[in-house]
Amino acid sequence: MQRVKINRMGGTSIVVLVALAAITAGCSSNKSAASSTTVAPGAQTATDSYDGSEIVVAGHGEATGTPDTMTMTIGVQTTNASAQAALDQNNQEANALEHTLTAKGVAGKDMQTSNLSINQNYDRHGQVTGYSVSNTVTITLHGLAKAGDVIDAGAAAVGNDITFNGVSLSIADTSALLRAARESAVKQAMAHAQQLAQAAGMKLGTVRKIDDTGTVVPTPLYFNAPVAAGKAAATPIAAGSQLLSVDVSLTFALMN
Repeated sequence: MQRVKINRMGGTSIVVLVALAAITAGCSSNKSAASSTTVAPGAQTATDSYDGSEIVVAGHGEATGTPDTMTMTIGVQTTNASAQAALDQNNQEANALEHTLTAKGVAGKDMQTSNLSINQNYDRHGQVTGYSVSNTVTITLHGLAKAGDVIDAGAAAVGNDITFNGVSLSIADTSALLRAARESAVKQAMAHAQQLAQAAGMKLGTVRKIDDTGTVVPTPLYFNAPVAAGKAAATPIAAGSQLLSVDVSLTFALMN
């Protein structure tokens, strides 16, 4: 502490104590803190300037999954000289098919009638020779382990009147795969931006815009398979794999 005497009019003196030591200590502390400040390599500093320059880069990400859902159309087609007879026979066999599918574990919500038709049959002279009735249902199987057994059981229940229009395979929940593909696409775009900025002798600034330019979820894979009643072995179903992809566009600021 420093003692300072101040003379005033009338001869009276006042002694003022000044905390110079504390002020000096504070200044020393601030100077020390300022001298120890560091800047991470490549980080934006006060000396960097942004003049509106930007860079736009694209990224592509992919993820592969195994199909776990099968959708197929199966049905009954009957023919008779009488339309009513063809319809009665079709109703009987269609009910047998539905009961068989239910017994194999296909839920009611996963079965939907997709076509019901009655058509005339003609000979080469244009004369009506009979009638054909077709009744088809589209079913969805969650899990492929018993898919072959379901197909064979349906064919056995209907016999030669069975119709089968093939199957489609898909992935029920693609959220995790799409998340992985998006992360991969963004990382790729950021790496490209960093390389381009360095090549141009500039610093990469903050992300100013992100666009999800395209997401490709694979179309269900369709294929036909022969169906025969009374087969000793179940109809084979190969799941294979499906590819999902995501494309993104990132806009970065460029710093001088």
